[in-house]
Formats: sequence, structure tokens, C-alpha cells
Amino acid sequence: MSNKKNIIKIDDKEYNINKLSDVAKGCVNQLGDIQNQMNVAKLRLQQLEAAYSVFMGRLQGEVKEKN
Repeated sequence: MSNKKNIIKIDDKEYNINKLSDVAKGCVNQLGDIQNQMNVAKLRLQQLEAAYSVFMGRLQGEVKEKN
């Protein structure tokens, strides 16, 4: 019985990662790392958007008070 963690699906076909070439295993590792980086970037973008909103709100409040 194969472990689902060792299976990758490409074009609707499942492959056992342990049976792939070293080059293919390297690609799998790179893709995993890239996916993690993309997830981190999405979280960071959400944080930046929230911070932007806070500072824009402060700026709007400041200019309204001065006028």
C-alpha cells in the first residue's frame, strides 16, 4: 500500500515520487517550495492590504480634521 504523501498527480495520472528520477524528484521539491512561498506571499499581501487600509483611514481622518 502506498503512502499518499509519496504520490503526485500530474495530468490526471498518479506517480510514486520514490520511483521518479532524481531530476523529477528535484522538480517536485522545487514545486513544493514554490507553493509554500506563494502561500507566504499571499499572507503577506493580506497583511500589507490591512496595514494600507489602517493608514489610509488615519490619513483620511487627519485631512478631514484639518479642513
